Amino acid sequence: MTTPEDEEMAPKTKSSEETRKVLVSLHANVAIHSACVFMQGIAFTYLSKRLGVSPTVWGYLNTCAALCHLVGSPIYGRFGDLYGGRMALALSFLSMFATCILLAVADSVPMLFISRLPLVFMQVMPGAHMVVADATDAASRSDAMGKVGMFFGIGLLIGPVLGGWLSEHYSEHLTCVVAAVLSLLQVVLVMLFVPAQMKPVSQEEHGTKSAGSSVFDMKEIARLCSIPQVKQLLVIRCLSLLPSMLLQSTFPIIMASTFDMGPQDSGVFMAYIGLVSMLTMGVGVGIITKRFTDLTILRCSTMSFIVSNVFMIGASKIWHLYVTVTPADVGGATMGVIMNSALTKVVPAEDTASATGRYPMCRVMRLFNVFEAPPRARNPRFTSLPEDDFVESFVRLQQSGRPCCHCFFVSLMMKHELKMRYTEDPDWPKGAGHFAGPVVSCDVLSVGTTTEVFIAQRSEEEKVRVYSEDGTFLRSWKTDQLDAPHGLRVHIPSGGGVESAEVWVTDVGQGPYGCSLKMFDRHGNLKVTLGTPGERGSDLDPLQFDQVADVSFNCSGDMFVVDGDDGINHRLLKLSADRQLLWSVGEEGTGPGQFRVPHSVDVDRFGQVWVADRRNRRIQVFNGQTGSYIGEWTLEEDVYAIRFSTDKSIVFVLQELVGDLLMLKSPNKPGFLGNYKLIDILHMPILVIPHMFCVGKVTEAVFIAQLGAKQCQKFVRGTGKAKCWLSLVTVYGGGKPCVQIVARKAITEIYSKG
Repeated sequence: MTTPEDEEMAPKTKSSEETRKVLVSLHANVAIHSACVFMQGIAFTYLSKRLGVSPTVWGYLNTCAALCHLVGSPIYGRFGDLYGGRMALALSFLSMFATCILLAVADSVPMLFISRLPLVFMQVMPGAHMVVADATDAASRSDAMGKVGMFFGIGLLIGPVLGGWLSEHYSEHLTCVVAAVLSLLQVVLVMLFVPAQMKPVSQEEHGTKSAGSSVFDMKEIARLCSIPQVKQLLVIRCLSLLPSMLLQSTFPIIMASTFDMGPQDSGVFMAYIGLVSMLTMGVGVGIITKRFTDLTILRCSTMSFIVSNVFMIGASKIWHLYVTVTPADVGGATMGVIMNSALTKVVPAEDTASATGRYPMCRVMRLFNVFEAPPRARNPRFTSLPEDDFVESFVRLQQSGRPCCHCFFVSLMMKHELKMRYTEDPDWPKGAGHFAGPVVSCDVLSVGTTTEVFIAQRSEEEKVRVYSEDGTFLRSWKTDQLDAPHGLRVHIPSGGGVESAEVWVTDVGQGPYGCSLKMFDRHGNLKVTLGTPGERGSDLDPLQFDQVADVSFNCSGDMFVVDGDDGINHRLLKLSADRQLLWSVGEEGTGPGQFRVPHSVDVDRFGQVWVADRRNRRIQVFNGQTGSYIGEWTLEEDVYAIRFSTDKSIVFVLQELVGDLLMLKSPNKPGFLGNYKLIDILHMPILVIPHMFCVGKVTEAVFIAQLGAKQCQKFVRGTGKAKCWLSLVTVYGGGKPCVQIVARKAITEIYSKG
């Protein structure tokens, strides 16, 4: 791709020592700028969150930034041709300074939008490539551009660490001020070490003639695209960027949902990608360009990217991801450097700046990413989808504002995994006429060969009915010491047997026995009462309840109680095994650690406490030892009940108002939730009003207490795998191209567990 004319026009008057000094100063500036970019990026994220930016507005902010880069790229390139690389770099650093200052004083969402506007001329990498194109000959240009990319990566390693430390220990505003000061320092370095003009004399004369035209001369800006080689390179680069940008936009979802990578794992993986890219650009490009032609390198880079993505489809473990992503990372980094270098070789030397300004326009595919919300603000329901519900999920994805192309890559990366497959047992319980009132809660006692299902109802006589697992009625409680049962939980003390079983029932009644938590034996004899029966209150000494909703236990016998089923309290309490209060957290509100009707509670494998925060439509998670807030999952509907499977690997979540029982993958690490992964959904008619439920310890059958239907339904689990075949069927448009992904369920085999 190198022409003889290019080599003749290469500068021969500059000494190698002068060139070396220019490149060293350029590398330092690029590293500092990269650090500043990520410093202000971290500050921008935290500031957006603090100002209450919604996911939609976050998308608009990213759209604004992407459009500014897109619009500014060709104008910036023209500016570089007219005034030289030194002035172009100085303009970029001044734009960075303006952005950081505007962020430093931002105290509203409109100010965040205004801070994006200077990004029009913050084009440091094209500016650096302008200087490289002027300072090097065609033979060494690719290597020099690769080293610029390597130093950008060095700044990437420093910037997030420094920005995060400043934001956490001081403020986002100070982080922006530091980045602004560094940007001004870069302007000084550029003016001191980068010559005003590095082109040969003949080219300077040409530049003088061109100086009479405007920076905004659209004819001059469009002129380069009339060169066939430029047009071909830009089209090829756009097409090659499309799959990588689509994959990049969904990669955080893939890492969190498919590979269960937490922040530390994700950070290590991204650092690995950055290290590979840096080594490729800084060392690899220089080696291979001395041995192979640009065309050969581009062909090999394309093949490595294709092979990598094909093998990535079958990746199921983290180490698979490391192995399969390496060729794509190497190929992508190499292709970017070679393509950029090639653009400067196929245009006249006086137009190299405009050529480097065109190159960032190829990244218009960034607009595919602009609808992504910050990780903690995303609605996870749109990020992890069951393959068998792909058509319905595809519609939801489109409605959520995400590009439909994302579905293709997300679905290819998702593992074919075991489904829950619950189906109703129509013969449970046996016979008819079992319940006389609304059925509110249930739980299963499983010890040895004994399995009993306890079901609470609100009736005048029988408060609790007991069944065998096959649906045979065993006995009932006709106690008068329960006003209005709400939650029911069976607890077996450590080392105990069937006769030591404790059946805890929460009572939300307003009569003489309400506002309390009671423990019965399995035959209905009252043993313990917590709270002050018949007296609602918030005191902790003596302990008082109001609408106490649910109770759960950890492996040490400690008790967790949620008090707040539409009453005066909105709190989570921890009691020791001997019923002594250890701590209480929560108040009414929408913030972390606050509740609006805490309705259900359970404990995961790490001893963390999960609370169904009903009207806030979320699940909050707390440290079981200290009660400190860990994180939350936000859903689309009110969350009524939450329970874990026997091995704690599945989180069951009940949404009463829509009749859905969600099965979500439980986090495999303490202290980190990530986005939840939806495994399956059990749909029920809305009118049955499912209220609470339980999961069998042995068979993992699900029993659901239904207020509206006045019954308790049993659902048995089957297993199976479903394969979803995807086909890319059409690209059409009338000026608005659209990619449609059609999902086709091809083979579904359901194997019952019996």
